[in-house]
Amino acid sequence: MGGPDDALWAAQRGTVVAIEPDPEAFRQLSGNVERSGLSARVQCIQAAASLDHADVTLWSVGDGWASSASSMTYQIGERTNVRGIDLGAVIYDGNFDLIKMDIEGGEALLLPTVGTIIRYLKIPLLLSLHGGRYDPVLREALEAEVARWPSKEIVDGRPESLLLRT
Repeated sequence: MGGPDDALWAAQRGTVVAIEPDPEAFRQLSGNVERSGLSARVQCIQAAASLDHADVTLWSVGDGWASSASSMTYQIGERTNVRGIDLGAVIYDGNFDLIKMDIEGGEALLLPTVGTIIRYLKIPLLLSLHGGRYDPVLREALEAEVARWPSKEIVDGRPESLLLRT
């Protein structure tokens, strides 16, 4: 889960499941995968990572939907409903060597639940956090969840990029 370039980078090393709800970002992702000849290694799913299969409301964070920046928690801009996909089920049913979560503030909604599954399966988790996009309650839940992980390291010297391991 992350930007179109992240999926292509990861596909050079293994198979990828890329979950992308933003209409423009999904168009870019699927086009980049096709042009790169990596369709056999990258499964693109147009949906929002969620705790169930219910629809999810997204807000366009940048310059409308053309910016390919949207959020479940940063409630500015235009909004739309998109299909949700149960992230816990995807993770539990998959066989992952690494999970990258970059969901524009949605980490605070999902990680307290799916973190238990990820820790149980002993999968390293790379978080790309967006500090300005959390309300105080969500920030507390996210900080409490990150504290549950035995091993944490900052990636590339950026405190918003954390690698969590069991």
